[in-house]
Amino acid sequence: PSSYRASGLPSGLAGNTTSGLISGITSSSGTFGVTIGAANAGGTGTAPLSLLIETPYEAWKKSVFTPAQLANASISGDAASPAGDGISNLMKYGLHINPFVSGSLKLPTGSLMTIGPGRYLTITYTQVISATDIIYVPEVSGNLLTWSSGPGAVSTVSTTNNGDGLTRAVVVRDLVPVNSTNRRFIRLKVTKP
Repeated sequence: PSSYRASGLPSGLAGNTTSGLISGITSSSGTFGVTIGAANAGGTGTAPLSLLIETPYEAWKKSVFTPAQLANASISGDAASPAGDGISNLMKYGLHINPFVSGSLKLPTGSLMTIGPGRYLTITYTQVISATDIIYVPEVSGNLLTWSSGPGAVSTVSTTNNGDGLTRAVVVRDLVPVNSTNRRFIRLKVTKP
């Protein structure tokens, strides 16, 4: 073929008219009916293409739950905890934990870091490299009622690949020092955009 075309693609995807490659980044998921076409000196032709797009989280769920479990939100829902440990499926996905195994030993850990005269609360957690469909939000608080996040509240100390090609260790610290009159708390939230 001397040229290609594709119509019906979800937003964010495009077909290259020279190579025929369909590429891009989309936040859409589902099954899309696409029409692809090619042309050369002999004529043109089209064909239907069924394009299935899954978020990494949906693909993970399909890999760990059976079809019957996927149909039961009390087992496979975002907030479900099939291991009975109180850790949601969404959090276990984000921390690379099997949803059917207690994850208490793989939860983020807190510690103190000394920088100059100050001591700062830190949190270390596992981040899934391919989990582009969730947001990791480290938060800090002085009273457990009001939580703050972002560059004015926390700073990333380090991000280190774990060598498994799947995860990395992230260390984040509070920007407010801990001292005898200043209590601080730190936590990690995993959310979908």
